[in-house]
Amino acid sequence: MSIFVLDSDGLIKLVKSSIIEQLLKRFSCFISSEVYEEVVIRGKEKLYEDAFIIEKHVRADILKVMKTKENQH
Repeated sequence: MSIFVLDSDGLIKLVKSSIIEQLLKRFSCFISSEVYEEVVIRGKEKLYEDAFIIEKHVRADILKVMKTKENQH
């Protein structure tokens, strides 16, 4: 099975174009905890509709949130 790791911009565009549901049905999709914070937490504060849609998919466990390791330079 193919895996997709989505960034904020791509995720929002997929939601706005109504393609996200088809993608989530066919592939394993992940976002980082930073993307979740930016898109869902801050988006809900601004009452962006896409934030609530994304949160619904995370709660349904069809869009996974993964923790990332910080780059150590």
